[in-house]
Amino acid sequence: MGFCLLNLLIQALLNSLSYVGAVVSIAVTSPLFMGNFIVSAKLLQGKTPEFRDFFAGFQYLLPLMLLSLVAGLFIGIGTLLLIIPGVYLAVAYMFASYLVVDRRLDFWPAMELSRHTLNPRWFGFFAFMLLLVLLNLAGALLLGVGLLVTIPVSFCAVTVAYAEIFGLQSKEY
Repeated sequence: MGFCLLNLLIQALLNSLSYVGAVVSIAVTSPLFMGNFIVSAKLLQGKTPEFRDFFAGFQYLLPLMLLSLVAGLFIGIGTLLLIIPGVYLAVAYMFASYLVVDRRLDFWPAMELSRHTLNPRWFGFFAFMLLLVLLNLAGALLLGVGLLVTIPVSFCAVTVAYAEIFGLQSKEY
């Protein structure tokens, strides 16, 4: 929960710095989120995470930035085209950043592997994502304080789903 609060504070600070802060915020969001994945993966394997693990996602800064830009562009274009293609891609690319970190894939192979793997089970993962959105909305309704619980729980849930589908391959965590 402490890292979730720190992450939210970093994002708020960066977004308050006009254009430069917004660009930096885009660059650091994925690595910070992947720090949550690394910590969740360690917990899933019964290992003890360290605080520095939350920042380990920065080792993958370039592929994560490229992934964010390309996937965000595709999802944005898909959303403009009647919303449904954007929703499809948002769910289909759900594990792409996890694949960049866990399997050390470049952004494009990670996007394709995520999409191809989730495509046959897309509706189930859409329902899963919808449930997580509702959980986080409930956390936001509690004056935002509930997000300090629901966001980490959401990351843990997505990490478990990733581990069930792809397995955890990295030996670093």
